[in-house]
Amino acid sequence: MLNALSDAISRASGQPFRAQEHQEADGGCIHRTVILRDGETRWFVKLNDARALPMFEAEYDGLSALAASGAIRVPQPLCRGEAEGQAYLVMEYLPLRAMTSAEEGRTFGHALAALHRHSAPHYGWQRDNYIGATAQTNAIHAAWPRFFADSRLRPQLRLAASHGHGGAWLEKGEQLAERLAALFVDYRPTASLLHGDLWHGNVGVLPDGTPAIFDPAV
Repeated sequence: MLNALSDAISRASGQPFRAQEHQEADGGCIHRTVILRDGETRWFVKLNDARALPMFEAEYDGLSALAASGAIRVPQPLCRGEAEGQAYLVMEYLPLRAMTSAEEGRTFGHALAALHRHSAPHYGWQRDNYIGATAQTNAIHAAWPRFFADSRLRPQLRLAASHGHGGAWLEKGEQLAERLAALFVDYRPTASLLHGDLWHGNVGVLPDGTPAIFDPAV
């Protein structure tokens, strides 16, 4: 597998790369994560069964969209694919640590605000993707309440029902989805570019204090 990954990295980067060592990385709750090294060059790689390739393709597109905004640092995606029965996603290695100060938090907040100023004329996105391992629909809607009801709330209700949950709360959830637009008649938020799965586990800081985000569900 190391040879196949080295070949894929060489093709995608246009620079010869041959992994001389690999190191298991922390943070892979769904996928296996490793750091490949060829001298001073390092790449961060996610690995899983070949069936996980659609998840990596969606993450590749999400990282690309966030990077293209220029508003906040993300690990630049390099390539994704399948080799030897395994799916892979290769991205830039970033030496990240947790935020530790209020000043770093403020810097992160400003960068996040800049990201959210990248807007679109509709709610949704160019493709469906995943939040964790759960499929996430991003169908285009003209109004935020309808997007939230049909693409966020109702899928969760269906997921709960498929796992045997039901009763009055499920019925009330459907009633809420149906009436959501009436609760937000005058609420017209800008359709902003969002990370989509933002929590402290998906945020880090570079040695110079620059914030970065990763593992998106755009």
